[in-house]
Amino acid sequence: MMTEPNATKEDSIQQQIIQAAQQLFQVHGLQKVTMDDVAREIGKRRSSLYYYYKNKEEILDAAIDVEMRCILAELTQAVDAAPNLEEKISAYCMSRLKRSQKTREFYTMVDSGMNAGEMSDYTKVIHTMHTRFRQLEIPLLRKILNFGIETGRLRAMDLKEQDALIFVLLSSIQGFKKEIIVKKSFNNIKPAVSMWIYLILQGFKK
Repeated sequence: MMTEPNATKEDSIQQQIIQAAQQLFQVHGLQKVTMDDVAREIGKRRSSLYYYYKNKEEILDAAIDVEMRCILAELTQAVDAAPNLEEKISAYCMSRLKRSQKTREFYTMVDSGMNAGEMSDYTKVIHTMHTRFRQLEIPLLRKILNFGIETGRLRAMDLKEQDALIFVLLSSIQGFKKEIIVKKSFNNIKPAVSMWIYLILQGFKK
């Protein structure tokens, strides 16, 4: 009975560490923030942080993991609230694109002040996180496709064909993200997303 309160307290401390580090990373960049800074921000000694994380890179990894799960929860909520297949795909795509803007801003601030070698290591970390998130969101996309099949909006597809369509969906979203970055505007993307969804449904309709 004594372990549960302790576990809850440890979770709370980890959350404090992550939140404090996120704020500091965004303001000062990863390279300028020290473990002392994070400890000071939450009113603890630096040595107490090492019980949870070996260094600030581990804290960053944990912060990104929390961010990914928050994004997935938001996407799931948006998809579940949509009444039909078209709106579920649109809700997923638009929520994903809006959230990616905020995430990109976070990454941009974090990498401030890095030299070439540090940037290379950081890029590898971000690539790993990106791959991990893709594995998290694939079940949600599969859920959307199965909904379309069950409601008769899509024809039956085996797992291999579903995987191919999911790859197309994810790759298309990457294309939309690049377009938003180039034009520095989110305003004109929805009509393109609507057309994209129409073409998908035409190609895979029952």
